[in-house]
Amino acid sequence: MGPGPDPAQVYLYISSPTHGIRRFEYAPATGLLTNRVDVIPSVRGNGIALRANDHGQTELYASESYVSHNAPSRILSRLRRFVDADGDGVFGSVGDVDAAIVQGMPAGFHTLNQIQILGDALFVGHGTRTLNGARQGVDGDLFGESAFGGALLMIEDLDEVATVEHAAGFPAYVPHPNDAQYQDLIEATATGAEAPFTSTASNKLRVHSAGVRNPFGVAFDQRGAVWFTVNFHRVNNTGFDRHVTGDDADPDAFDGPSNDDIHDQIFRAVAKGDYGYRNGNWQGQAATHTAGFFAGIGDPAWITPSRTFDNYDHGGVDTDSTDPAFNQFHDPAHPRGRGPHSAVTGLAFAPASFPGRYYDHAFVARWNGQFGIVDGLDYRDIVLVDAALGDVEQVASGFNAPIDLVDDGYGHLLVASYYGSIWRLTPNDALCCGSCSPRREGDDRRKLHIASLVPR
Repeated sequence: MGPGPDPAQVYLYISSPTHGIRRFEYAPATGLLTNRVDVIPSVRGNGIALRANDHGQTELYASESYVSHNAPSRILSRLRRFVDADGDGVFGSVGDVDAAIVQGMPAGFHTLNQIQILGDALFVGHGTRTLNGARQGVDGDLFGESAFGGALLMIEDLDEVATVEHAAGFPAYVPHPNDAQYQDLIEATATGAEAPFTSTASNKLRVHSAGVRNPFGVAFDQRGAVWFTVNFHRVNNTGFDRHVTGDDADPDAFDGPSNDDIHDQIFRAVAKGDYGYRNGNWQGQAATHTAGFFAGIGDPAWITPSRTFDNYDHGGVDTDSTDPAFNQFHDPAHPRGRGPHSAVTGLAFAPASFPGRYYDHAFVARWNGQFGIVDGLDYRDIVLVDAALGDVEQVASGFNAPIDLVDDGYGHLLVASYYGSIWRLTPNDALCCGSCSPRREGDDRRKLHIASLVPR
């Protein structure tokens, strides 16, 4: 939700990987979306966020992937900023400025994802460059993982970042590396390649915490704490599993029934926290250890566990192996945890306008259709997560491809579909305007109305 050219209107901004950034006029009373405008069609990615800077100007941030001009097979990530400098509510008009404030982040299989801003701080997740965080030949090289990979990233103070190219990046991460430069960045032979871990600069995009595979949705709870969702496992991988290495490795991803695989996860972010996933290049680096990262590699007790049951016992503070659901078949309609291969995506905490029973609860989208349905585990729904207890409950189902959620500020949650639809969720005991139908399954205490705003 953001401003636009007419102060009397409410606007919804959308980031699309096929159409770029678009804007609609949004009618809160009816949910009607009208007057679509292609705001920045050239920027296509997963993340979008808006804020007012210390000059009162509106800034739009977007994440996207691109390829190096000097090595076209190398996929990179960058973070873009657009400033409505003249205050007319239109990005790109005369006098406005924009820049890719971070560039040259080795991406590969996973790029920058969704963005959240609280005050002056920006948070965004960046997935592993490889499929599994280790050296592998699947993607044509054995370089391993980048410093930015498998981490929650942050810029501490956006007001200290100038709107110029690569202002929030590090010198080693050139915008268009050749093959040798790309490899040197990943293998830590380039001077300054460790900077995302070791820098304390408040105006740089640096690692907040690490040890995840593909962090996707990011949200703040009612107290301002940062939470994020993680897609845990996608490949047959004996190098990282319930047992990290050796003869005890249990390759449980797609090599047989996957109903007892490790679940996708949700974390309350902890500065320099270790969430337990590998980063083969950096977890053993002296510079990262000195900076305070990857403490759980030597001592599992330092690993920050998922807030929900994830069917994975790290051997430290995590005790999932004592749970009756450990290694048991997962039922998506009656979940214990987030489910294996559930491809969790968007995340949003309950709006303040929702009934009090939703306080301290997060809504999370699950959608695995893009990977194919495995062992009957079909997720196309929204689940409610009790942030305090970790309990999970399906509250809305039947979507085609839910990928993000946002509070509209008027008592509803909007759900974006990857295939172009937008839905609106409203608690049953709140006013529901427009064409609404009850959700399909679950506890009557948590029923939501679902309204289609933009039918596909």
